[in-house]
Amino acid sequence: MKRLFLVCAALGAVGCRGPVSGAEEASRKAELLRVDDRAVAAVSPVAGARPKFAKTSLTLPDGAVFGVELAATPTEREYGLMFRESLPSNYGMLFVFPERRFLTFWMKNTLVDLDMIFLDEARRITVVYSRVPKSSRTAADSDLARRSGVGRYVLELPGGTAERHGLAPGQTLSFEVP
Repeated sequence: MKRLFLVCAALGAVGCRGPVSGAEEASRKAELLRVDDRAVAAVSPVAGARPKFAKTSLTLPDGAVFGVELAATPTEREYGLMFRESLPSNYGMLFVFPERRFLTFWMKNTLVDLDMIFLDEARRITVVYSRVPKSSRTAADSDLARRSGVGRYVLELPGGTAERHGLAPGQTLSFEVP
């Protein structure tokens, strides 16, 4: 099967809170979906090249809710979270593919350590990679970290998030994609 090399990006996690009302939950999810696009654009080497990502919320098995950007087109998946020097702890990126396949992600211009979680079409975790090391702007392609797995989705979170939330193969995540 043809290998697909993609640029990886980081995602964040947020701790779980007690019961909340519907209005409080909607407000909390709206807050999770905010990201400072100006800060990201300021570190991009190509002005205006950063895609406008759709956003959604994602829930981990322990109930923690994250805001995630969706990378669903080839351009969005290629750009990912490149050039971001930090990520909110409650934020990440979900890469969406048309079908389940073998995928290889690499850390080209990814300036933060990441966790990479591969998911099948049922949103079940197939593999978890913790603390994938960031790259530098001058790293040779041959020196970049690469991780592979089978999945239809790949979730990227800030490094250490998967361990903090006990993510493991076989668990199911909850999210909606348009």
